[in-house]
Amino acid sequence: MASPHFSPYRRASKAWLRVSLFLLGPLLWLVSVVLVAIVVHRTDLILLGALIAVGSFLLALILLAIVRRRRIAEERHAFVLR
Repeated sequence: MASPHFSPYRRASKAWLRVSLFLLGPLLWLVSVVLVAIVVHRTDLILLGALIAVGSFLLALILLAIVRRRRIAEERHAFVLR
């Protein structure tokens, strides 16, 4: 039976790409909600769409922070075991 060996993935090399995707995703989502609201003539739904976008952005931010913290802890643990 083989023992499990953890080898962490390397980090993304281009920080500007990560930041742009992090910011561009929620903005594109919000633009699509605004366009649909205008086409359907329901501009009062723009506020609801903005609230949903902000909520999903904050939830993703919290979850990504937790995942990052765990990944860093696993990397430290894997480095110590070498």
